[in-house]
Amino acid sequence: MVKKGRHHKIDISLLRSNDRKAQVTAFIVIGLIFLFAIGLFLYIREQVTVFEPEQVLPPELQPVKRYVDECLQQTAREAVLLAGANGGFIDIPDEILLDPFAGIMAGPFESAKVPLWYFEGDNRKPSLDYIQYEMQSYIEEHINDCLGDFEAFSGQFEISRLDLPEAEVTLAEKDIAITMTLPIRLESLGAPESSVIDRYSVKIPVRLKKAYELASALMNYENEHLFIEDVALDLIAMDPEIPYTDFEFRCQPRIWYVQDVHDRIQTLLAVNLPWLRINGTDFVPIPGEFGYAKNHYYYSIGLEEPYPYLKVAFTYDPSWDLDMYVRPNDGAVLRSDSQQGSDILRWFCMHTWHFTYDLVFPVMVTIVDEGDLDTEPFAFSFGFEARIDHNRGVREVYPLSAFEFTDQPQAAAFCNENPAGMVTIYTVNNETREDVVGVNITYTCLRYACEMGETEWLSYGAAAGMSKQFPLCINGLLRATKEGFMDYETFLSTDFDRSLTIPLTPLKALDYDVIKMDRDNPTFPRTVSGEESALIMLRAKDDTYRQTAYYPNEFDEPLYLLADRDVTYDVDVYIMDADGMTGGYKGEWAVAWDDLYYHNTVRFFVVEDTDMDEDEMFEFFSDLETISGLVTPPQLI
Repeated sequence: MVKKGRHHKIDISLLRSNDRKAQVTAFIVIGLIFLFAIGLFLYIREQVTVFEPEQVLPPELQPVKRYVDECLQQTAREAVLLAGANGGFIDIPDEILLDPFAGIMAGPFESAKVPLWYFEGDNRKPSLDYIQYEMQSYIEEHINDCLGDFEAFSGQFEISRLDLPEAEVTLAEKDIAITMTLPIRLESLGAPESSVIDRYSVKIPVRLKKAYELASALMNYENEHLFIEDVALDLIAMDPEIPYTDFEFRCQPRIWYVQDVHDRIQTLLAVNLPWLRINGTDFVPIPGEFGYAKNHYYYSIGLEEPYPYLKVAFTYDPSWDLDMYVRPNDGAVLRSDSQQGSDILRWFCMHTWHFTYDLVFPVMVTIVDEGDLDTEPFAFSFGFEARIDHNRGVREVYPLSAFEFTDQPQAAAFCNENPAGMVTIYTVNNETREDVVGVNITYTCLRYACEMGETEWLSYGAAAGMSKQFPLCINGLLRATKEGFMDYETFLSTDFDRSLTIPLTPLKALDYDVIKMDRDNPTFPRTVSGEESALIMLRAKDDTYRQTAYYPNEFDEPLYLLADRDVTYDVDVYIMDADGMTGGYKGEWAVAWDDLYYHNTVRFFVVEDTDMDEDEMFEFFSDLETISGLVTPPQLI
C-alpha cells in the first residue's frame, strides 16, 4: 500500500534542501563578484592617480593659482630627480655621506654620491613610504624658495600666507601625484574684497615606482644568489693573467705581482659587467661572436611582471675602490710552489698554485626609462657592495638603518669647480639635417643644473655645436632647448671625453581659433564665447608628437605643429560650458609642409548640439567621428 502522505513529505524535504543549496550558491557567486570588484578597483587606483576636483576661482585669481602650481611642479621635479640620483634618498643620510666607502662617487663633492643599498652587512634600501615621506618633506621645505614673496603680483594683490605648506605625494604606476595645502589670502589693492586659495595639485609623468620595483627585485636577487660575485670569480678563474688554481711542468717558479693582479681584476669588471642582461627588461642582445657572454650573462631574476620600457646597466669604474687580499702571498708578490721528483725522477719539475681571494668592490646599477608619449625620461641609480671571502661570495643582511641629513653644496660650486671629460655636441635639424646654432644646453646632475651655454658655429662654419669640459657626473641629464624646436633630453656620463649629435625636431608656431557649427543647421558659424571653452588635442599618426591647447588662449601660447615634413594628425576637439560638453570634432587632418610654411593660423571647426539629454549626449560623442563629417576639417588661414 502506498502512503501518499509520506511520499509528499519526502518531496518537500528535497525541495527545501535544493533551496538551501541554491541560496549557498547564490551567496558564493555574489561574494566572488564582490571580491572581483574590489580587486578591479584597487588595480585601477594603482595604475593612475586621481585628483580631487580643483577649487573654482574667478579669472583674476587664476594666474596666482597657476604660479603656485608651477612652483609646486618645479619643486616636485627636483625631489624626483634627487630620489632617482640618490637611490631613493632625497637628502643623502649622514651615515652614508660622511663615510667615504658607503657610496659611489659621481663627482668630487661628497653629496655627489650614489648610496650603497647593501654595505658592510647593512640593508640600506629605503622603502616606498620613506621615499614618499622624503619627497613631501622636501616640497614643504623648498616650495618657498620658488614662491618667494609673490613679487610678480605685488601690483595687484597683497598676498599673505595663512599656514605652513603640507604636501602629499602618491607614487602610482605611471606617474607621481602631488597635492599641497597652502592657504594664502589675496587682498585686491584699492578694493575691500579678499579671497583665499588653499589647494594645489600637479602630476609628474615619471614611472619612479616601477623603476624602484625593478631595483628592489635586482637587490633581492643579488642578496639571495650573489650573482655579481659569481661573475667576478668566473672572470678570475678564466683569465690567464690571474693566478687561481693550476699547474705547469717547469722548474722555474711562476711569479705574479699583486698590483698587476689587482688592476687586471678591475679591468675585467669594468669591461664585463656592462654586458649583463636582465630578462624581462629592454636591452640590446649580446652579439653571437661573444659566445661566453651570450651563454652566461642573461639572468632571470624572478620578476613578477616584465618591464619592457626599462633598461638596466651595471657599472664598475676602475677609479673606484677594490679591496683585495690574496693568500698565500710574499708581500707584493705571488709565487707558485715547486713540486720536484725524487730518485730517478729528480729531473721532473712541476709548479702548482692555488690562491684564495678576498675582494670587496662597489657596483652601480642604473635603471633608465627613456619615456614615451605619456611619460618622461627618468633614471634611478643605486649601488651595492660585492663581497668575496676565500673564493666564495658572502652576504649578510641586517635591518634598515636610521639616517640623519645634512646640507648640500651650491650648484655654482658643483658646475664650475668640477671639470671632467671634454664633451663635443653637434646640433642639427632632424628633418633637413641642417646645422642649428643658438641651442641652449643644460646639464643636470643630482640636484645641480649647470648652464653650459649655447651652440655656435664651429670650425669656421663647418658645423654647429659646442666643445667644452662638463662637470663630472655619471648618467647626468643633458637637455637641449631652442625656440622652434622640440626639447631634447638624453642621459650622458662625463667620466670620459664624449661626442654626440643632438637631432632637434623642428616645430612651427601658429595662432588658432575655434568655430562652432550647429548640428541641425551647419551653415552659420559662431565663435566660442562667454563661459565656453575648447580643449584641442593633436597626435601625429606615427606617435612622434602630441600637442594639447585650450581656447580661448588666455596666455597667448601658440599651437605648435611639426615642421619641415608632411604629417597626418588625429584631431580631437571638445567644447564645454558651465553645464558640461556641448560639442566637438574627431577626425584626421593631413598637413603638407608646403602649405603649412605659408600660413600662421589654424582654425578648428566643431559640431555643437546644446539640446541633448544624457542618453543623447552619450550617443553623440560615441558617434562623434561620423558626426564630424558635417563640418570642415581644420584649415590653415
